[in-house]
Amino acid sequence: MIRKPTIPAGQTPASASVTPIKSPTTTDTQPRADQAPFFVLIRLSEVLRQTGLSRSAWYASIAAGKAPKPVPLGGKAVAWLQHEVQQYIAGLVAARDQHAG
Repeated sequence: MIRKPTIPAGQTPASASVTPIKSPTTTDTQPRADQAPFFVLIRLSEVLRQTGLSRSAWYASIAAGKAPKPVPLGGKAVAWLQHEVQQYIAGLVAARDQHAG
């Protein structure tokens, strides 16, 4: 989610102080040893957006044991752990890099 900076009255965008927003990374969603677990769940639409796969290709990857299994939320609703999806994507990049060089 991208937040637009708010600019106080009387200031121009160049003079306003803007705090940069840290983009999420794999380590941001994994708990540290001194913290309680912190997990981010993402729904199918976000998984497909992040991976660029179609719904059928994503579920085929799960069936083949390549992609992470969903977490049941209740009823028919499921989601995936964001860090597991990011690890899956990182694995695709690593496989690409192994074949390239």
